[in-house]
Amino acid sequence: MAKQTQDTAVSEGFLKDVEKAFDALEKAGRKVTVHAIQNATGGSMTKVCPAVRIVRERRETKRREAEAVPDMPEEVREAF
Repeated sequence: MAKQTQDTAVSEGFLKDVEKAFDALEKAGRKVTVHAIQNATGGSMTKVCPAVRIVRERRETKRREAEAVPDMPEEVREAF
């Protein structure tokens, strides 16, 4: 679960900008670093660092959810 210390200072709009920068860097085959995101967004390190962490956590959560095996329907379970 995300820490709630400075995350409240990061707006959803800035998080979208960071997400776009992530996508652009990955598409270009470049390594996604805090400095690369900072260069792409123009934000300060105190704003970029928590935003990068939040975006990475969200992406990891989405990846895990996509890989998760769905629950087996009751009818199928009874058949086995």
